[in-house]
Amino acid sequence: MKATDPVCKMTIEEQDAAATVSYGNETYHFCSESCKDKFLKSPEEFLSGKPPVEQAPETDAVYTCPMH
Repeated sequence: MKATDPVCKMTIEEQDAAATVSYGNETYHFCSESCKDKFLKSPEEFLSGKPPVEQAPETDAVYTCPMH
């Protein structure tokens, strides 16, 4: 049976899932351990249907256009 990873939205076969988590009377299947770990940090963020908010890394980099 096919399942959709709630983190990356990849479609996988349930029997091929790298990880499985039960949460709120549902079982979720993941394509990788890293997707499972992201889910466990904030499951409601991924189940709400809203895109997750990515935090920009703190850097002092200055963007330079490659055509400049």
